Amino acid sequence: MKLRRAGWVLAGIFALAAWQNRDLLRRDPPLTTRFNEQATAINHVPSYTAASAVMPQTSQEIWAVRIGSRPMALGGHHLFLEFAPADQKAHPHKSDGQIFQIHGVAMDRATKNYVRFDFDKGKTYKDYFTHSEALKVVGVNRNFDEGVVGHEPDSYTDIYYGPKDEVLKMYMDAMTMGDEINAEDLDYSILTQNSNSVVRSLLEGIGIPAPDIFEASGIRAHLEKGHIWTPAFNLSIVPRNWSRQQARDTYHYDGLSGDALEKAAVKESHGERDIWPDPKLRHHRTHGETRHFNPDGNS
Repeated sequence: MKLRRAGWVLAGIFALAAWQNRDLLRRDPPLTTRFNEQATAINHVPSYTAASAVMPQTSQEIWAVRIGSRPMALGGHHLFLEFAPADQKAHPHKSDGQIFQIHGVAMDRATKNYVRFDFDKGKTYKDYFTHSEALKVVGVNRNFDEGVVGHEPDSYTDIYYGPKDEVLKMYMDAMTMGDEINAEDLDYSILTQNSNSVVRSLLEGIGIPAPDIFEASGIRAHLEKGHIWTPAFNLSIVPRNWSRQQARDTYHYDGLSGDALEKAAVKESHGERDIWPDPKLRHHRTHGETRHFNPDGNS
């Protein structure tokens, strides 16, 4: 009888603690609506601004770093980074040549092609255990739509605002770091090492804090109001000895500006090219070669 009574007391204590902390379990992420209601109605994609994004007081053209999310299976999401003009209220996220995106993707080591996941087929889960897929970082000067995920973006979150040159240099930083991740030829894993790990690591590399809206735990994402389940977002794959300033000094894009910088960024948006380089010919900083970003010649 005493044991049963003690059990009820403990159950009561846990229930009271859960009730008192209910707001913590269902807290709203610190976001504000990015676009007006009319724009949201036109585009049907919710867009937000994180606390880290503060609009600078300047006459220069302002660009944004934003995180896009695409739904996958069972409520999980694929994240990607976008670098684009901040003032896109009328038709945001249109591919007009000024949009740069970075995605982490699964690529087949044998065919060197994108892996297009079909979660209704058993092969998707078989490959998950065979480690036949590599995690690669791909940068493009457009909206990336290769049918890899199979769904349109369902949210955008602006995480940083700054002058165009500054944001483009962040893109170059992220692409340089992406090249080093590609050189490591990491395994792709649907739940434990994926595109979300890439986004989290690139944010670390360029010095922007990740907003609280993204949650690596599926249970917590479903418990917490307004959060998005992003498996493996808690995993950092930042290359050893990564230095943002050293990358800029080595590749000489820190001194570029205006059209020259934009041309260099376009050239660096190699898509699936150069992500399977010959180890003897790699142009990564870790191999001791210097790559000069000359927008009118070869890099």
